Amino acid sequence: MYGPIIPFRETGFFRGVMPHLTSLRSNLAGHASLLKQDGNISNDGLMASDYVSSLQKSGLHQTSNQIEAKNSLNERSLGGFIALKPIRSLRVGITYLTNHFSLPLAANRSLSHAFYGDKNQIGSLYYDWNFENFLIFGEGAISQSGGKGWVMGMMVNLLPKIDLSMVYRNYDSDFHSFYGKAFGEKNVNNNEKGLYWGLKIKPNTKHLFTPIMTYSGLMFTISSVRPCTRL
Repeated sequence: MYGPIIPFRETGFFRGVMPHLTSLRSNLAGHASLLKQDGNISNDGLMASDYVSSLQKSGLHQTSNQIEAKNSLNERSLGGFIALKPIRSLRVGITYLTNHFSLPLAANRSLSHAFYGDKNQIGSLYYDWNFENFLIFGEGAISQSGGKGWVMGMMVNLLPKIDLSMVYRNYDSDFHSFYGKAFGEKNVNNNEKGLYWGLKIKPNTKHLFTPIMTYSGLMFTISSVRPCTRL
């Protein structure tokens, strides 16, 4: 499979190559990326060398700080996935990603579980299984720090006009996934656990009811938390 993929955002993407092989029962892909990021470089004497205190994600280079941060951080990424379909209704797979940075990242140093370093690795196993009216899915991952994150859930057609969805998530405080977009209430997948369930009731073509219930728990007290919407 060949062809360019053009990102529609200024951050959160890779720039490189990704060969992809596919067959009836399997998918195999790998990627290599080299990307320049806009990072705010700091050296306040508390670290042995310069470090990146935050990444700029606006893509703008108008102010002096934005111009100084432009392309200040190099990120090299290698990774890939293998997906297998041993039977028609079951899919299982494994993914791996490693990120290398030209300078250490050290955001939120006041938090003991915040990421610090110039390298991160993460691997995961995932599955999804269709069985009659059920879709059962899940994924478990571990990052270089040893922190674990996992999510599991199901979707089921209870009646012709009623569907039920349930998702449980549990992300350790030291679980670090820079590109993870799993289900959650925060903009990063760590230090969070919770349960979500929702119903979709469609009595006719003109009306749709979606009652939901969520339970979330932060495993550590954080000094300030901004309002959450969805990940």
